[in-house]
Amino acid sequence: MNIRKFSFENIELEYKTRPARKDIEHLIVMFSGIRPDKGYEFDGQASNSIHCNWLWIRDEIDGEHSYYLCHKSDAAVQIAVLMLVESELNRLGLTKEQCTFVGFSKGGAAAIALALKGDYPNIVATVPQIAIGDYVRDTRPAIMKNMLSESDTEGVSNLNNIIPTLVENDRNTNKNIYIWSSVGDKEFATQVEPFLPIFEKYSNFNTVITDSPLVTTHNEVTKYNLSNLVAVLNLLVLGIRPRLGNVKNGIPLSPNADGVEAGYAGPVTGIEAATHELTLNEDKLYPVGILFLPGVPLTGYNQISKELILTSANLKKVYRLAETQDKWVNQRYFAHKFVDYRFAGFASRKNAGLNLSELADGFYSLSLRGRSRERIESIPVVTSSIDQQTSSSNGSLYVLQPGSKGTTLLKRSIIGESHSMHVLTVEDSWVKSGLFHVEGRFAVQGIEAQTWKDLDYFLVLKSSSRTLSFKIGAASMKMNKHIFANRYATYKSAYFATPGFKGVPLAGVPTDTYEANISLVKGPSVFTERIGQLDVLNGRRATGVFRSI
Repeated sequence: MNIRKFSFENIELEYKTRPARKDIEHLIVMFSGIRPDKGYEFDGQASNSIHCNWLWIRDEIDGEHSYYLCHKSDAAVQIAVLMLVESELNRLGLTKEQCTFVGFSKGGAAAIALALKGDYPNIVATVPQIAIGDYVRDTRPAIMKNMLSESDTEGVSNLNNIIPTLVENDRNTNKNIYIWSSVGDKEFATQVEPFLPIFEKYSNFNTVITDSPLVTTHNEVTKYNLSNLVAVLNLLVLGIRPRLGNVKNGIPLSPNADGVEAGYAGPVTGIEAATHELTLNEDKLYPVGILFLPGVPLTGYNQISKELILTSANLKKVYRLAETQDKWVNQRYFAHKFVDYRFAGFASRKNAGLNLSELADGFYSLSLRGRSRERIESIPVVTSSIDQQTSSSNGSLYVLQPGSKGTTLLKRSIIGESHSMHVLTVEDSWVKSGLFHVEGRFAVQGIEAQTWKDLDYFLVLKSSSRTLSFKIGAASMKMNKHIFANRYATYKSAYFATPGFKGVPLAGVPTDTYEANISLVKGPSVFTERIGQLDVLNGRRATGVFRSI
């Protein structure tokens, strides 16, 4: 999908298209909601099942959203959008009846407003803001500033009246309008419900109002209703205009349910856990994920204890995890009856990481444990990532290795053995402005380096009183790949350098004379070679001599 530009007067719109994948003569025009990247929406897997022509329009004027409606109180953006849609219909040889305006939230408001202004008959919107002025004034001041000029004292009122006025003045009531919302969305009472009666004039006006404990926020409405939303769109693009009427879906949770739907007969053993992120940084481990005991509601803090456990042959280290909210957990893990697991999220306390410095050297397996008053359950840590991570601090190396059946952590010295069959060259080095840079080649026979991701390198400074280590880069400097006798092995990316070739800071390095080493890390194996001596004075000045070994 190529990104294109469309210009009208002083407005330039960015857009992209996707051609029909079957012989379906229809165009969906997609308007985006409020996104940090001001980008496109519904252009991934969900839209792939709708095989008509697509037009996505980006909503960004002067770096901010405009609701596709106005910029500094100038409505030229509306005209530009409608002219773009018309030009795309002409290119495809389609009519307005073969076009559907679609949007979610901000995009839903734009879809309604622009379809009515351009007299397009098919409108699909979820959780639209109808009283646009009130919404941007109260919650999105940056957007309001972009939409309205400073001198426009009636601007908020005018934005509020855009959609109601278009509906009131519309004489063509033969339209197919579908609006999704939810009583669980705090915007429902002010932005949707009061305005539903004005749409009753249209011949095929439909609403789907969700009342479910699985929908408690604005952003959850579209995801909850995605399957029936896609079903309606797939019918519309075929020229079928379904009549839904005023539909309600979901099963409300009774007020005294205490987080568990009546009749729950799900599991009361086992544990559910998913580690979304597991990150190493120096001697800290940062876990993020979800953990809950099936059938045990988590509607607040301190209802169960969540722990990360590191177990070696001789030691078990237990880290208490902080509890966080996860707004999607209830939809992802719904099974038969509702149980409220909103506080299933976990992370390190204050997101400060788990301190690994006190661990003894060794291999550790990682597991998660949940404790309630009645149950204790545990499960191995499994992550979606398959990439090994390495870090170092105070002379220790940490290697985190995820796997399909569990995750392990190795702690050992950053100083490894010297291999008799190695190549080490120092191609460049310098000390200036409190920075130390070194780069070169370090390869060990049998440890291949097909890409720069295959090896990790560390700069290790060792004195009589301390060992300091810095993770440096495995640089993409392709070298002669056959440097040992085996011509089938490749070492073309066995090249190290300080990050960005910019050096590592010496500001935190105490005054001392250091032996400078390079350590090559591959899995649990570490190979270390000396490259010279570095004399540091107050972390600001340093001298050294470095050479190939």
